[in-house]
Amino acid sequence: MSLINEEQYYLATLANRRNDDSTNFALKRIDELVRSPTFIALATELIRKNGSSGKAGIDGIKIVSNSKEQTLLIYKELNYKILDTYQAQPLRRVYIPKANHRKRPLGIPTIKDRIVQKLYQMFLDPIIEATSDPDSYGFRKGRSAHNALGAISRKVLTHDVTKRNF
Repeated sequence: MSLINEEQYYLATLANRRNDDSTNFALKRIDELVRSPTFIALATELIRKNGSSGKAGIDGIKIVSNSKEQTLLIYKELNYKILDTYQAQPLRRVYIPKANHRKRPLGIPTIKDRIVQKLYQMFLDPIIEATSDPDSYGFRKGRSAHNALGAISRKVLTHDVTKRNF
């Protein structure tokens, strides 16, 4: 199991305990993890791999592929800002064409903002999954409206079969 998976499993375990001490400990642990050079480098790599790193925010910065110097600079700046109070920068607004020949606005965050978002997502997702209702399908990774319809169908069929007298 990788280091990130171990930390995610540990945070999910804490979340499942559902008491104030475990929740406070999990939040303190997340605060430590987002400052880790290992996880900042991992978040940077994940952003670079997903293809959005070629889009610059208002600061004009893009991720240079596999640049250890750039990762180190990002770490130093983010570590300092996260220790203090991090404040996201404004989004760069671009307009993309739609099928009806109109344009839709799109906000592009800076690379640093995307990395901070990814850092927190890596550690909050397992907590959210561990504590969410199993029948909740909205805005959850790997779940969709199609999954919800399938679950409803299964429940209705199961209920109907148990009510019949054969």
